Amino acid sequence: MKFASLVVIWSAVFCCSLHSAHAANRFDVVMEGPWILYQDANIISGQNTLVAMAPGINGPYAHKDPYLSTGDGIPFSSTGTFCIGFDGACKLTPFSSSLTSDGYGSGQLLTLEMKQPWSSNRKALNTYILLPIPTSYSNDGTYTMRFGPKFGQYTTGDSTHSIGIVLHYDTGPAQFNLLMCSKIAPVTCTDNKGTLDNSGTLQIMMKAPDNVDACDLHVRAAYPQMVYLLDPTLLSPTNQKVRVIDIPYGKDDTGALVYNQACYDCDAQNPNQSNCTQLAANYHTMNLDISEQLVAITDTLDRVHAKSDGLQIKEMQSWSKPLAGRFAKFSELHTISKILHSSMNSLSNLVLTTKDSQIEPKDKHIEQRADASILDALRSTLERENRLAAFIEFLDATKTGNDCRAPTILAQ
Repeated sequence: MKFASLVVIWSAVFCCSLHSAHAANRFDVVMEGPWILYQDANIISGQNTLVAMAPGINGPYAHKDPYLSTGDGIPFSSTGTFCIGFDGACKLTPFSSSLTSDGYGSGQLLTLEMKQPWSSNRKALNTYILLPIPTSYSNDGTYTMRFGPKFGQYTTGDSTHSIGIVLHYDTGPAQFNLLMCSKIAPVTCTDNKGTLDNSGTLQIMMKAPDNVDACDLHVRAAYPQMVYLLDPTLLSPTNQKVRVIDIPYGKDDTGALVYNQACYDCDAQNPNQSNCTQLAANYHTMNLDISEQLVAITDTLDRVHAKSDGLQIKEMQSWSKPLAGRFAKFSELHTISKILHSSMNSLSNLVLTTKDSQIEPKDKHIEQRADASILDALRSTLERENRLAAFIEFLDATKTGNDCRAPTILAQ
């Protein structure tokens, strides 16, 4: 009897352990921002692959660039096509045949038509991410909005749509990788730009800009670019009906939605911008390799025999190798930023006190311009440090900002 009881207890413990181990590998992917989802049946024959796309936008109301995070995140230092890797490999075996809410409540994705294949219409500013089809998905919040064929004509009436999505996976890896792809095929997704431990939730986020207000001008700027990404010439009648978006400003005392006319002056969809007081543009045209920039800075300072304890040459050199070929994490950006600003202060003083003279190369393998001078080299290096510091500040700011209320689109 005692033996039988032990068997029952051991069996229960064993089964619970297996269930716990299985459950520990479950994970969710939370996506917020102007994302378009597409189930592509051509990337791998015989199965669907989930492609998440977001347009790149410049201007005063541009979204912040995407970042990947399970805690200490990785901002995307460049655009392109990526795969969310599982333990070092781009594994796109689907967890379900297609997107399904499977009991999480009705999906409220905005459905549009893709009239031009994304794979042959990739743009330099856009971001594309490959993921396996999840076990199921749910809304990460919804919001009411209305649409129309042209600015000022909102004919669809109010409708509620997803403003973010959660992808649920039954099993997962020990680590996630941000793999950059040279082509569409998964076998080309081998350039690992960063690795994160699986903590149970992976965030792929694009935050609203810091100047966001109830007018949601960032959504009004992003939405037409989302439609354009799918249908550049607006061939689809379905897409034509929802060409522009309008977001309510709030609600009145009765609970009715209020659309504020003042929001239209700076609406990017408004062809008449004469009444808009423009904010400073938030253009992001730099895609800098931080490691390469640090190497260029330290090589120049070393080459001109710059002698100053405050230049942080050794400190920058200590970061150039670990960052070679990958994107920096937020915690690393903070450290590098402090090093750069310290170096910039010392270098500014050095520029002021340096007399102009010819550079004598430290070895014969270094090619030098005939008119190269120490002062020229120091000035150009200071400019390079300033550009890199601005780029790092831009990347670090991607994790701050308000949540985005752009609709999540399902392309068909």
